[in-house]
Amino acid sequence: IVTNTTESLMVYEIPTYTTEPSKPQFQCYPNPITNTLTIQQPTPQTATYTLYNILGEVVSKGTFDTPTHTIPVSHLAVGMYYLQVNGVSFKVMKQ
Repeated sequence: IVTNTTESLMVYEIPTYTTEPSKPQFQCYPNPITNTLTIQQPTPQTATYTLYNILGEVVSKGTFDTPTHTIPVSHLAVGMYYLQVNGVSFKVMKQ
């Protein structure tokens, strides 16, 4: 009597994860804002920003390619604003 046995070998792929925190692509400060809003990026690249009021209206927009860029906001009314920089969104308060 001859018995054939076939064994299967199953291979599982184990995902690997990094434990290093990712660096933020952009930072904006101060918050709350009074006269100017500063956008900072870790490396100089061309960035496009748009600042919206609470109604979704564009109150300021532009591009920059420097490590920091300052937006004058003293003319804006007190309230909440939304800043979008290359798809990254921030909520800021104007005092």
